[in-house]
Amino acid sequence: MRAVALPDPSFALSASRDGTTRIWKQTSSSPPTYDATESSHGASFKTCLVYAPEVKGYPEGLIFSGGQDGLVEARQPSTASERDADGLMIGHANQVCSLDVNIEAGYVVSGSWDKTAKVWQLGRWEPEVELNGHEGSVWAVVAYGGDTIVTGKEISETLTTSPTLYRMCRSWDPGL
Repeated sequence: MRAVALPDPSFALSASRDGTTRIWKQTSSSPPTYDATESSHGASFKTCLVYAPEVKGYPEGLIFSGGQDGLVEARQPSTASERDADGLMIGHANQVCSLDVNIEAGYVVSGSWDKTAKVWQLGRWEPEVELNGHEGSVWAVVAYGGDTIVTGKEISETLTTSPTLYRMCRSWDPGL
């Protein structure tokens, strides 16, 4: 397992090196036990995920997962793994290793081994803004606010991270 999220005590999410994203629904509260359902299965391992509750047009919310293939997949929790994703974000040239979402501002941000972070408008599935200039892989991203993205990047062979603060140079209308 490479990533875990607990959006609510009634369910958890996981992304794994076996290429799966799973939803773990609580079946008992004392002791807490969960039953897993496969949300998606890819040929490459998954490294990160984030959950966005109640996205416009997606009342169940969306699970975003990314990994070795450089793609970010968006799925509603009830979408069966055999069905196509609700959204597929293509744009990274290497592994996606970090994701975050800002519901109020209407965007997802992804970080990759390709030394970029990308901002994706929810529901559009195309990169809106590309944050270049990193000297190494972007291993961590935080959607800090409507116009602020914080990234953590690889800066040396020792894999030390250093945060870089961005103010987005370009804005967009999330209502489009």
